[in-house]
Amino acid sequence: MKKIIAFIFLNILCLTSCNTTNFNKITLPYVENPRLVSINGERLYDLAINQKENLVVIFTVDNCASCSQAKEELTALASLSYFNIYNVDLTNISQNDYQYIVDASTYANSAYAFEEYGKDLYLPLAYIFAYQGVVITFENYFVDNILTYVNSNA
Repeated sequence: MKKIIAFIFLNILCLTSCNTTNFNKITLPYVENPRLVSINGERLYDLAINQKENLVVIFTVDNCASCSQAKEELTALASLSYFNIYNVDLTNISQNDYQYIVDASTYANSAYAFEEYGKDLYLPLAYIFAYQGVVITFENYFVDNILTYVNSNA
């Protein structure tokens, strides 16, 4: 009898330890004509904080090959997935507009705080906003990471 109980306990333990972590993906609003949408810091703050929208944002600069490639990939992803992806070009951003980005990234907590104005940034950089805050950031594998954390509406 002890062997049967031990066997059952061991099987239950093995089965529960093999389960993968299940998390809720962020759902983005369905868009009829999805695309990469250019916005500024103030509009980002309005969408993410005031309107409480879930969104994917990529931060880029002009004359950056990695940024151009990321924008091309994300434009294709948006059109296939029926949600917009937002692009904030930091090339000539004002300090005031930049502060909106910092404020949006620290609204819920400072875990994914955007660098202060004037500090070095490694771009492109993607942020996923949900629940009036940043839920994840990443610097590469943009399509794979977005598909990991975001529900596709297609």
